[in-house]
Amino acid sequence: MNIKRALITIIVAYAIVFLIGSIFIGLSLQSIMPYAMVLLNAIVVYVAALNLYFQPVEPLNSLKEGAKLGLLWVIISFILDAGILVYGFNAGDWALMTSWNMIVGYAETLLIPILIGFMQRN
Repeated sequence: MNIKRALITIIVAYAIVFLIGSIFIGLSLQSIMPYAMVLLNAIVVYVAALNLYFQPVEPLNSLKEGAKLGLLWVIISFILDAGILVYGFNAGDWALMTSWNMIVGYAETLLIPILIGFMQRN
C-alpha cells in the first residue's frame, strides 16, 4: 500500500466533501444536507479512489489495496470528524456521529474502495 498516495487521496476527498458541506450550511440548505452529503460522499470517494489511488495499482493486488484504503479512509475520516464536528462545532456532543447519514457515509467510504479493487481485479 502506498501510504503517501492513500493519505493524499483521503485528505483531498475529505476537504472537498467538507467544503461542499460548509457551502450547504452557508446557503441554509440543512433540510436536504443529509441526503446530499451521502450522495456527494459516494461520488467523491468513488472518483478520488479510482483516479487518485487506483491508477498505478496492479490488478492482482487491487482487492487487498481497496480493503486497506477503505479501512484507512474510515479511520482518518472518523478522527477528523470527531475533532472538527464533535469538538469543534458541537461542544463534545457525539449525537451527530451516530446519525444515519454519518453511519451510511462511513459504510460507503469503506465499501466503495473495496468494490473498485474488486472490479479492477476482474
